[in-house]
Amino acid sequence: MKFFFQITFLILILLFAGCSPKKESSIPKKYQQLVEIYTELYLLKNLTTINDSTYADSAQIILDQFGFTQNEYEKALSYFNDKPERWELFYQKVLDNLKTKTTSDSTTKQL
Repeated sequence: MKFFFQITFLILILLFAGCSPKKESSIPKKYQQLVEIYTELYLLKNLTTINDSTYADSAQIILDQFGFTQNEYEKALSYFNDKPERWELFYQKVLDNLKTKTTSDSTTKQL
């Protein structure tokens, strides 16, 4: 009888160990690079006056610099679209990045 309880206990341990919470494996692997890309694209779109075809060419250059294809970029953004609350943290990181870039740009211009 004692052996039965030991086996049952061992089986339960193995079952619970195998039932760990599902990790979100679809989180973009290059998260910080994605923040950088989004920041650069924002600056390009909002702080310059370029036409759509020039924007598309420039956007592709930015993606290339960070090692992203257009498909990878869109796939990474769809991760956020799956659960819109994910955008909040992402946008906060982009805003922090924008503040850093605009502060460093204004400091450089003053020198």
